[in-house]
Amino acid sequence: EKHAVKTNANNDNFIIRDNIVTNVGTAGGLWTGFQIFFLQNGQVTNNIIDTTTYAGINLDTVTGSIISGNTISNTVSSGIQLANSPNSNSVISDNTITNANTGNSADKGAIAIYPNSNDVTIENNILNNNNNGFAVRNKSGVVASNVYVKNNKIENNNGFGVKNLAQGGGTLDATNNWWGTDNETEIQAPLIDGNVLYSPWYISEDMTSFGATVTEVDGENEVELPEMEFTADLEVENETKTITVSIPTGTTVTGSSDWTGVINPPTVKETATVAPSTAGFTSTVSKVIEVGLSGERLTFDKAVKIVIPGEFGKKVGYSYDGSTFTEITTVCGENNQTWANDNLLEGEDCYYNDGTDLIVWTKHFTEFVTYTQTALPTTTGAA
Repeated sequence: EKHAVKTNANNDNFIIRDNIVTNVGTAGGLWTGFQIFFLQNGQVTNNIIDTTTYAGINLDTVTGSIISGNTISNTVSSGIQLANSPNSNSVISDNTITNANTGNSADKGAIAIYPNSNDVTIENNILNNNNNGFAVRNKSGVVASNVYVKNNKIENNNGFGVKNLAQGGGTLDATNNWWGTDNETEIQAPLIDGNVLYSPWYISEDMTSFGATVTEVDGENEVELPEMEFTADLEVENETKTITVSIPTGTTVTGSSDWTGVINPPTVKETATVAPSTAGFTSTVSKVIEVGLSGERLTFDKAVKIVIPGEFGKKVGYSYDGSTFTEITTVCGENNQTWANDNLLEGEDCYYNDGTDLIVWTKHFTEFVTYTQTALPTTTGAA
């Protein structure tokens, strides 16, 4: 046969990497770069596949495997496909796929999977200039709740960006992707087809800030978020460390009637908009971190965790209106999601020292400031 690589047996710990495959098959044939059956705990990584008469990588019944770092172009069928079932506990990541599905099949694209795939993550891929982006194929079975299409760049494709055609139903989680536009209307009808959850989405190609579907409730705007994590670099004693902001799944965020649903990642600033000030003390600002949207107070119905590395033992507070600084004085009774959810009211926060880090549990976004204070010397008058 004319596949570049074909395996039929049970393949445990099988690795295909660093190959260059071009011009596979003859016109009219169904020939694939890699045709792999029953892959378990395998790796298909860092290959270049250009021009096939069927798929680039076609995997049938895959478990515990990684398909990553491949560059695939000019395939008549899908660039990468997980066929039949069960396909489980596998990751398709960091692949670049262009001009796939030139045969223009309605339920194929740059990447396609069969329904009934379980615990599969499709992330950090670039799917550009294909006939369709990602598809759950028109086959029997349902889409599992733990199939995720996230953090991908899906743009400039003919046809849809993501389509769910599973005959048994189910919702496909395709949140946190860049669709080539920040406009929700341009995302909805042209790019999304079938039962697909797409909000929130990246609003810029650098994939930092998010937008989300806004619902007006009692004169305020609300969005509901899945589990999300933001990060930013922070210099601590000449070493780069990472701030993390973790939002739990199903969190409702509330802003003003003018808020458009945009949420920015943490940004480290040089100076505080409002510096901490306490009578009888000198305050020295250490770190300034803005989260959310400048000048907009966003509140949450579930607590958000902010980890500020290297700031153990420092004071922390916040401002959002440009005029008032508020110190956070409440110490968290426990450093976990359940305690923070149950004990913090909307708009409240607490802090917790953990190792070398300062943890803030909060139900609002704004500008947070860590700082130290030194008591001013007291003077006495002479009699």
